[in-house]
Amino acid sequence: MAKKKSKEQLKEERRRAIERKRRETGWQPAPEPDMEQERLMADMIPLLGGAEEGAVPEGVAMALFMEKILDSDELINEPEFDGVYVHPLHCVPVFVQGLQELGLEDLDPEDLPMSEQEDLRADLQEELTMRVLTPEVQEAILSALEDLRERAREEGDKDLMAQAAGVYSFLEDAPADEMWANIGVARAVVGRSLDAGLEMYDVLQEQARQKGAGQGGPGALRRLLGATPQRKLERIINKYPGLADFMVEQLEVDWEEGAHALGSGEIDVGFFSAAEISAAFDEAYAVGLELDEEGDLVHGEGAGEDAGEAFVKRLQSYERELSTPERLAQMQARLDEFSREADPSWLTFFSMLNDAFESGEKADLLHRLLVHALVGEMQNSVRKEAEEE
Repeated sequence: MAKKKSKEQLKEERRRAIERKRRETGWQPAPEPDMEQERLMADMIPLLGGAEEGAVPEGVAMALFMEKILDSDELINEPEFDGVYVHPLHCVPVFVQGLQELGLEDLDPEDLPMSEQEDLRADLQEELTMRVLTPEVQEAILSALEDLRERAREEGDKDLMAQAAGVYSFLEDAPADEMWANIGVARAVVGRSLDAGLEMYDVLQEQARQKGAGQGGPGALRRLLGATPQRKLERIINKYPGLADFMVEQLEVDWEEGAHALGSGEIDVGFFSAAEISAAFDEAYAVGLELDEEGDLVHGEGAGEDAGEAFVKRLQSYERELSTPERLAQMQARLDEFSREADPSWLTFFSMLNDAFESGEKADLLHRLLVHALVGEMQNSVRKEAEEE
């Protein structure tokens, strides 16, 4: 999996992309940093409520200013925010975990007074926002705010321009995630993502219950992504602006992260039996590799420099021998069973993995993934033995 970029790198990439867009459309080059800051401050003047001219006390003006920033939820309805999401299926397990930590997983909010419902909703939304709002999503929000500010300027909408500028200025150098979690537009992005994720997950669970073993799980999500369209799922995706494009863009990320998780043992489907894993270790020992105190395979005294490469080739050959049509069918059934109880955030990857099982054209890809899975399950077997000692 590719190393995540730092916030500074992402900010620099976003700045360059904006400048490139302006040049391509004939806009003037971006002003110098100090000039841009002055321009930003000038754009925010309408938010100050006349404080600049002394019409209202400074304290009142600041309260109005913060109100516009905090209550910026409605900005999510602007087209610049189409496609700005946290991965919907990643929000679901985080939300459920938050409910469990608060002992609220069995609570029906309708049983509470309206005021308590609102307080509970606000607390949960703030906590969820702090947990799932990644630097990548933060940069997407900032980029959308910049684009919105420029459009509002062109259209002469000074109030909208001022609000976009104010929220941008407040968030750009926000010192902590808690600051982001209190801003309306950031919470709205997360709330919309969670709403979509819960709807998608409900349909996936419904399909699994109705169609029985072998028909739900990853197959359902694959249909969601377009292989076999399902009307319910299509309606969910299409009613959220830009969600379809967002999900397509996330496929590559989900794939890379899923393959890495298989190889590290983070995802342990249980494709291989204890005897098969033991035989895989024999392939390592045959080329001079051995386990160190941490349970990692390392070069033994008699191992050659190419022992690692030789082991990979032997493991690939061994996996091919194991993966008869009957055995692959068993593995696919195991994947379907595993996916029903697994973290929903991995459902997209399970969908693509299931496709690899079903498509003869993806046989080589499937075998590479199964080698990853075998390595991960080998590591987990060592960890399990160490815990039992």
